Amino acid sequence: MFTVERSNNPNRIKCPCIRCGCLENVTVEVLRDHLFVNGIDKGYTRWIWHGESARDRPINFDNK
Repeated sequence: MFTVERSNNPNRIKCPCIRCGCLENVTVEVLRDHLFVNGIDKGYTRWIWHGESARDRPINFDNK
C-alpha cells in the first residue's frame, strides 16, 4: 500500500475520511473501515500526509 510504504509510522496513518479529516492517526484496518463507512474527504486533493509532495499535481476524482 502506497501510504504504508511512505508513512513515518506504518502502524498509525492519518485518516483522510470525512469524519477524521487527516487529524486522527489510525491503523490500516481502521483506515479501510473509515473510508468504506465514512467516505473520503473530496476536498483532500493533495496527499501530503500520505507521501505525495505538496508540489505534486492534485488528483482528479471526477475522471473528467
